[in-house]
Amino acid sequence: MKILKTIIAILLFGATVHAQNKHFNNLDEVKAFTEKSVKLIADENYEKAFDSMSKYWDISKDDLKVFAENTAHSLAPVKLKFGSTIGYSKIKDDKISDFFIRETYIVRYNMYAIRYLFTYYKNNDGWVLFRFTWDDKIDIEFN
Repeated sequence: MKILKTIIAILLFGATVHAQNKHFNNLDEVKAFTEKSVKLIADENYEKAFDSMSKYWDISKDDLKVFAENTAHSLAPVKLKFGSTIGYSKIKDDKISDFFIRETYIVRYNMYAIRYLFTYYKNNDGWVLFRFTWDDKIDIEFN
């Protein structure tokens, strides 16, 4: 019975293996990657954007797929209600010591804007995507 439980545990763990297996060597690579990701998002190419993020982000493939689908589903009404994207802009960088950086971008619609936050962490191997979020809390940026 213990062997069966062990096998089941291994199978369950194996099914949730995280995708992240790459890192960035320096902040120039991080910034170029973020810019490329935001462009893909602004062009509504969510699947490609999330797929490229998965290589640097410690998130399970299942969770990533759900997040990408939810993003596409949630942003579809934004385009219908507020118009197409009209561009994107990097609005700031934040940094904690020499091991955390957050890049904040705004994707602009004709009558709306969405904020995208990419947080990176520097581990022993290099920089990895620590967290990615988006929201419409633009007012926070005025504080």
